[in-house]
Amino acid sequence: MQPLVTVSGPIYLGEIVKYYKITQDDKYKTLIDGDSAKSLQQFAIQLAYGKADMKGDETFKVKYNEDDHKKKPLSDIYTFFRPILIASEKAAEALQCTKQQQLKLELPQEGLVGFFVTPLLENHLDKEKSKYDQGPNGYVVYKMALKNVSTIEHDIFRILESPQTIIVSEQLKERILKRNLKGFTLVEIPCTE
Repeated sequence: MQPLVTVSGPIYLGEIVKYYKITQDDKYKTLIDGDSAKSLQQFAIQLAYGKADMKGDETFKVKYNEDDHKKKPLSDIYTFFRPILIASEKAAEALQCTKQQQLKLELPQEGLVGFFVTPLLENHLDKEKSKYDQGPNGYVVYKMALKNVSTIEHDIFRILESPQTIIVSEQLKERILKRNLKGFTLVEIPCTE
């Protein structure tokens, strides 16, 4: 089949593009809030729901979870603070992280950067095929399915109904895998046109 080139990468005629949720591989150490007055976890939640912005000079301190002492160190991607990812420089390059998305962090390991996944898309949760609850403060999505995937123009993004979930395209998955990055899991999300 011949690829149709779009902003989000190749889409093959007759095939639906694949998307994946990115999560932490539990075989690797987790980064958590360090000993500082400002919580990166709370800031990440505020960013996810539009209650904060990236303006400001705050530096957030993070550390390895002490309960993970038997787990492997040196993950390339840490997802605990979603929609903020902490990534190795190699992973940040694959994820195409920009300077505008980066945060100031004190980290327990050299060569890591933290960045906010900013694209937030509407009308892509397939409510008929997803499992979720809707309350007065929004959605809790247990099992996600995406719709209208042919209109998505981002390789890494979030959706309005689940703004802490980071979604990556098949094209981005391939860039990540080519670089032999470690410490994360990609879970395929069912998709429809």
